[in-house]
Amino acid sequence: MPLPFILGAAAVFGAVKTIDSLDTMDRAKSINREAQEIADNAKSNYEAAKRDCQNTLECLGKNKVYIKQTSIKYFTHHFLQIHNLPFEYNVKINELREEAISDDKLMRNVEDFEFLDFAAIGVAGYALGALNPITIAFSGLILRDKADTALSNAKSNRDKARMYEEQCRSACSFLNAVSARGYQINEILDELNEKFIPTVTDVKDIISTYGTDFRQYSYNVQRRVMNAFSVSDVIRQILNTPMLTENGKNINPQIVGLIEKHG
Repeated sequence: MPLPFILGAAAVFGAVKTIDSLDTMDRAKSINREAQEIADNAKSNYEAAKRDCQNTLECLGKNKVYIKQTSIKYFTHHFLQIHNLPFEYNVKINELREEAISDDKLMRNVEDFEFLDFAAIGVAGYALGALNPITIAFSGLILRDKADTALSNAKSNRDKARMYEEQCRSACSFLNAVSARGYQINEILDELNEKFIPTVTDVKDIISTYGTDFRQYSYNVQRRVMNAFSVSDVIRQILNTPMLTENGKNINPQIVGLIEKHG
């Protein structure tokens, strides 16, 4: 076979391989862009859910601090002046007294009430693997090998991006659930506190008018005092029950029970 024909055939073969390789490289770049877009959208959704959750928890924490340091504190101050209360309330009254002591030292910050360790949710960072550019200076076969490697890396990147997307989707689902519960708890606390504040004033007025001996109160006055105590007890239960379990990965079933009972 004449040498010029062989060289010409080799050149054509190399050119075809080069064209195929460039097409493969274009596919690799396209897949890489797709992977980055998947990851960017997933991260954006996660960051938005995270911000919403942080804001909700901050509002809930501030509300808890406010209620603890205002209506609950004022009620406790007046209620503990009353003596000869019914025996069956002794345990709860002792809890109220202990809380009044500890609250002077603790729970002055929002973080003492609601804190979520976002690092424990399990969303790792995402970065594309390298997609090295190739040049036409290589022979067609070498070029094809480089392009195939680039395509394989790009597909691997896309798989990683989809895994990251699933992690973010799962995290968003949890964060949105926490936000919804936090908002719900805030609403319940506001409603209960609105009902509770007038009873605090009522207890203060009862002491001013009738003294501090519960046994000397009329039946209706005793009911007013114990009604105020019952509302305070519900509020305190909600204030003192963490929204999340100890590992921070689940919503506390106890707070769910309180919400369903008093919501």
